[in-house]
Amino acid sequence: MVSTRQKEKTYHAITYFLTHTENCFKKKLYKLLFLLDFDAFEDSGRSVTHYDYFAWKMGPVPTELHEAIESHDEELYSRFTITTQQLSENIEATCFETNVPFEPKYFSEKELQLLKTLADTWRDGTASELEYFTHRPGSPWDKIWNQQGKPQQIIPLDYALDYLKEEDREVILNIAHERAAVLANYK
Repeated sequence: MVSTRQKEKTYHAITYFLTHTENCFKKKLYKLLFLLDFDAFEDSGRSVTHYDYFAWKMGPVPTELHEAIESHDEELYSRFTITTQQLSENIEATCFETNVPFEPKYFSEKELQLLKTLADTWRDGTASELEYFTHRPGSPWDKIWNQQGKPQQIIPLDYALDYLKEEDREVILNIAHERAAVLANYK
């Protein structure tokens, strides 16, 4: 479970993606949040939203957010208008409209740059294109779903580090473990 501050930060990340990309329905949003967290972890040893992502058939899913949407979580629904839209005869999409303006104060400069880079890269990209990208061979999702045959299981953040040299990977993992130890003292 994420802290109140982390929820606020996550809501503002969602707002950023909703206001800086086109057709940012639930599936696209989930993948953008996944890329945000895994790219941030690769860079700094920590994610932005602190969500856990699970390997579902259509890609990585932040199940805590998914459950909040499905249960009509009061706090989430106070910040976003969430509706279902029929895109075609066979396709429904969960649509988001933000009720709060984006607040950059919740993010570091690196995180703001990452938000911008992802939004610029995927501005006009479709959820299907993002699905193809997150499902590519060797991706964190692919390792859980295809290589390990563990659908519905958590995708470890350290899978984001598989592309790094071993010494760089160890540095990031040490940073992440030290941060986790410090945070454990505050529980």
